[in-house]
Amino acid sequence: MSNTMDTVKSTVIKLNDQNPRVITRLETVNVADHLSEAKVVLRKSREQAREILRQAQIDAAEAQEVARAKGFEAGFKKGYESGQKSGYDAAFEKAKEEFSERQGELIGTFIATVEQFDAHKRDLFIKASGDMLELAMEVAHRVTKRVGVVDRDAAKENLQAALRLVEVKTDLTVYVNPADAESIRDFAETAGGVLDDAAHFRIEEDETIAPGGCRLTTPTSEVDATLETQLEQIEALVTGGTSDA
Repeated sequence: MSNTMDTVKSTVIKLNDQNPRVITRLETVNVADHLSEAKVVLRKSREQAREILRQAQIDAAEAQEVARAKGFEAGFKKGYESGQKSGYDAAFEKAKEEFSERQGELIGTFIATVEQFDAHKRDLFIKASGDMLELAMEVAHRVTKRVGVVDRDAAKENLQAALRLVEVKTDLTVYVNPADAESIRDFAETAGGVLDDAAHFRIEEDETIAPGGCRLTTPTSEVDATLETQLEQIEALVTGGTSDA
């Protein structure tokens, strides 16, 4: 572009106190210089605009990244809390189901045990009763035998009971333990009102008979008044059985 010189008018208004005057002044203008300056300004403006745009893009990207990070964090937190709550709920439901199952098993076992006990209750009761009866009879045996040893009148009392069962009190034989023989002889000597014929009353010592008991015989009958037989009869009555004695 050629250097172009333009002439323009410059108008200056000068004021004085009384008469204002308009003075016209000519100035020379270089158009090429102005165009060059305009290009520089335009280039700088474009560069500045590009820089502003680039910075705006950077800021927008950073803002987007921050927003994305915040959104991710919020979403993660929400998802974690939701998942945690879901985990708690699932664990609680599972524990509740397991407890119900265990409780059901325990109740079932308890009911089965009760039913089994009820089914065997009678047998258990009978066995327990039998054991107690056996123990009681064992104690009775021991006590009775002890009484026969200590009480010298035991054999005499048993003989009196046996004589009441004999209709004809003649030709009698009584079997007693040797320890009771003297007591029975004393009884025979003073039992004239009980024996029909004391002369035909014989005393035989028998070690197989426990002290306190006796066995009385006549030509037609026999009365077993031994302690063992008496206990067997008592046991048979209690248990509902029978005795062969």
